[in-house]
Amino acid sequence: TRALAIGSIIALAANLMVVPANAAPTNTIYPVLGAAYVATLSGQAQQVAGRTALPDGAAAMTGDRANALLLLADGSEIALGASTTVRVSNAAGGGPATVALQSGQIRFNIRHAPGQRSNYVITTPRERVAVQGTIGLVSSTREGDAVACLSCDLDDVVVSTSTQTYKLEKDHQLLIDAGGVVVVGVVV
Repeated sequence: TRALAIGSIIALAANLMVVPANAAPTNTIYPVLGAAYVATLSGQAQQVAGRTALPDGAAAMTGDRANALLLLADGSEIALGASTTVRVSNAAGGGPATVALQSGQIRFNIRHAPGQRSNYVITTPRERVAVQGTIGLVSSTREGDAVACLSCDLDDVVVSTSTQTYKLEKDHQLLIDAGGVVVVGVVV
């Protein structure tokens, strides 16, 4: 059993190997539990096994009762919950990269980019969330969206709806129902 455990560790390390220094940074998806998929802009979806490159503009998806981890080019991480679909577009022209949460839930750990206002924008059908150097949660369902700031300073998480902008502080959340009603409060 000890040999099996060592073999498992070696296999995991092989999947998480560092990209060579001369390779361009890229986003990758890593299935953690259950099935994870990558869909290109043409709509072709393929199940992934192990660490797999996520092309710019492609969608990452998880199946029912599945989880996956997106490792972004700058070292930031986004954990995908079950039945989640996101589309990742790299930064263009010095602007922030975009993570479009189409449905499901994510936990993000975004690295702080020195001198930038926000290095990622997370969008849902109801809101736009500008984030930098913070840990938080975003959920989007037919019933509404939720954003929670778990570890952040003022201005690290800025949520814009169709009518207003909100700056979340540590342990605060914002809920938007399907009708557009917004409630801001403390995470309990």
